[in-house]
Amino acid sequence: MKIFLSSTCYDLVDIRAELERFLKEKGHELLLSDRATFPVEIGIHRHDVCINNVQNCDLFILIVDGRFGAPYYKDENLSITWAEFNEALRTERKIIPFVRKDVFNERQSYRHNLKKGNSFEPFFADTIRVFDLMGEIQRHEGGFWIEQFENSVEIKDRLENLIKTGHSFLNVGPQAIVSYYDQIPLTEVSGSTASYITKFVTNDKVEAINEELLNKAISSIPEGTKPFGELLGFEQIPGGNDYYYYRPMKHSGDEGEIIIGITPTALGDAVRKELIDLKANLKNKNGG
Repeated sequence: MKIFLSSTCYDLVDIRAELERFLKEKGHELLLSDRATFPVEIGIHRHDVCINNVQNCDLFILIVDGRFGAPYYKDENLSITWAEFNEALRTERKIIPFVRKDVFNERQSYRHNLKKGNSFEPFFADTIRVFDLMGEIQRHEGGFWIEQFENSVEIKDRLENLIKTGHSFLNVGPQAIVSYYDQIPLTEVSGSTASYITKFVTNDKVEAINEELLNKAISSIPEGTKPFGELLGFEQIPGGNDYYYYRPMKHSGDEGEIIIGITPTALGDAVRKELIDLKANLKNKNGG
């Protein structure tokens, strides 16, 4: 999997290096703009180089710390990191946002003083525009769960936990030759399909899919099925005005709002099509 690591660079050199090593050991390919391996197109603006590489990633990891970063040359109200995030949204990349805990908490003080009409000079953030970016993330209809961190260890632990709790799009492991003779490794399918099979078809942990399991999964999704959802609860952050969610939910992020959210439990035709294609591929490999 290609992972784009989006953040300011100069202040996060160590974190970027540690995450690069951690994720490479998991078998992923990293896209970091401050590396010689970063794909560069000659003749276009350096910001557009970054934007174009976002289009080529499978997962977009956003890290927000105290620096807002360089302004985006097409819109100085945005930083290049913000512009990369917008491109990840536009192209529907998988997105995991991380925010430094001190900066996250300082935003609460900023919002409180803003409502009181008081002036506010941030200590951990170099400009209140950092808080504007955080607000943009929280208000988005995707309902992103913002991961708070104090150091790189916490980021790695959170990513490790996502792997262990079934987010198979992160669980690549060492690259190896795939054998399709009897079955297809679960790591070779999309995260949506893997999640559907393990949670709604087998209700058990599986490492590979055979033809019998494929048939069962295909038959469980009638042709023409559209996405649907389930209502979920929420809990308030102690001493804060934002919310942590058990699953991502559509919300505005406004203070004091009672929020109802929806998360997909079946992805319908898209998953069904992949299952059918996997079955055909399996038969071809087996000489069927």
